[in-house]
Amino acid sequence: MAEIEEKLKNFEAICISEAKKQKKELEEKIKERTQNIIQNEIGNFKKKQENKKNKILLKLEKEYNTNLWNLENEYQQKDVELNKNIENKLFEELKTQFIEITQSEKYESYFKKNVYETINKISQKDNLIIFVTKNDKIRFTNFLCNLNYKIETIDDSNIGGCIVQNSEESINNTILENLKEKINEYKGNI
Repeated sequence: MAEIEEKLKNFEAICISEAKKQKKELEEKIKERTQNIIQNEIGNFKKKQENKKNKILLKLEKEYNTNLWNLENEYQQKDVELNKNIENKLFEELKTQFIEITQSEKYESYFKKNVYETINKISQKDNLIIFVTKNDKIRFTNFLCNLNYKIETIDDSNIGGCIVQNSEESINNTILENLKEKINEYKGNI
């Protein structure tokens, strides 16, 4: 019986050893599987976080570009508005100065030269009409009458100078027109 007991003890030791071996293999498989699951979860979490980060960055970039475009557009509008205000102010100041010049003695020689030059630019001199401001018509009546052309008035907002026309052509040589041309020329050179 001692032999049976020893065989049972050996069998028990083999079973315990095999159980320990299987337990160890199961623990390693569970540990490996658990690590794989954890790694997959960490990978999925990182991907989700990366996607969230990319969405937030994309949204921020879009907002930045929209704000930048709005600021650039606003700046351009303000720049255009400022330039327009400067142009208008400059134009009004120049108009005022030219109006003052038309009241001076020097203006008479300018006016006469302007009328002669404008008449000479017209190829057909028959049936000419010379348009001058009301102020110039009153001030230079004798000179204008001696030209032997029909004289008409234009609004004093033209400042001075004249418009000469016949049935085929018209030349505007008023101070206002020349001033506008010079300002447009200046704007084209900027």
